[in-house]
Amino acid sequence: MSDNDDDKTVFMPAPAKRAFQFEVGDVLSDIYEIKRFIARGGMGEVYEAVNIHHTDERVAIKVMLPEFAADDRVIAMFAKEAGTLTRLHHEAIVPYRLASRDPFGRPYIVTSYVDGKSLEDRFKNFSPTVREFGSLARRLADGLGKAHALGAIHRDIAPDNVLLVGGNPEFPKIIDFGIAKDAREERGATIIGDGFAG
Repeated sequence: MSDNDDDKTVFMPAPAKRAFQFEVGDVLSDIYEIKRFIARGGMGEVYEAVNIHHTDERVAIKVMLPEFAADDRVIAMFAKEAGTLTRLHHEAIVPYRLASRDPFGRPYIVTSYVDGKSLEDRFKNFSPTVREFGSLARRLADGLGKAHALGAIHRDIAPDNVLLVGGNPEFPKIIDFGIAKDAREERGATIIGDGFAG
């Protein structure tokens, strides 16, 4: 089911409470098979999956937490992340694949899978050389510059939102545009519950 089918969405009863929203072996959109749980964040859970129709491509799937699935403002933020990623094409930004909903109506986003630790994890036992740090900073700045040129301001750039391909600090990928601001909008606040994000 695509985002264009929202008017036809039939919401099924919520599944019985589980430790995770998806289980290994679940298949989404008849394309992506869940392989493992990766992490849980403020708005959603992230899983590794594979495209079962095309060469077993590895992807990351971010699904909204159930407590936010009925909040129109959070759903709008999720949709904004998908829209932002659709417009962004840069070697320092994780590639977008698909936005849809699971059978229970929970929105999810599919991106390319980055095989590597976060910048936060890498720096726990790593001191970059001047050259490595310069390369890292230039690539991140180039990626953010491309995003800004398209009107998208990330607002949550932090070491845990930068993944390093193969653990190499010279090949960073920016993830999680979930609270990105559209610079073309007069008001830029994004709201979760009674508070503000970013």
